Amino acid sequence: MVRAGLLGLLVALPLSLAQDADALIGTVGTGCEYDITLTDDSGYPVSELPAGTYTIHVRDRCEEHNFHLLGPGLSYGQFQTGITAVEEQTWTVTLVPGAYTYLCDPHAEMMRGSFRVTA
Repeated sequence: MVRAGLLGLLVALPLSLAQDADALIGTVGTGCEYDITLTDDSGYPVSELPAGTYTIHVRDRCEEHNFHLLGPGLSYGQFQTGITAVEEQTWTVTLVPGAYTYLCDPHAEMMRGSFRVTA
């Protein structure tokens, strides 16, 4: 009976991990520093993702910065936080194959990152 319970736990575990794999975290301006990142839910920087739908939790930590996501299939300004706001937003984004950029609009020269989405 204990074995059946453990087997059920082991079977359920990969499913819940797969669901978490679609969550990303965008952070900009922690402590009003000039930093911008996009990580997976384990804290690893995103450099490549398979195409699909993702939930992005954005943490905009400074009034001087914003987090703006640009790429194929996204309308300009569709996924961005306000420049004069400190806020958190959650976006559901469908990413198609291609190159994506995330940046702070007022400081785009030094505050930007990118990742590739594959088929």
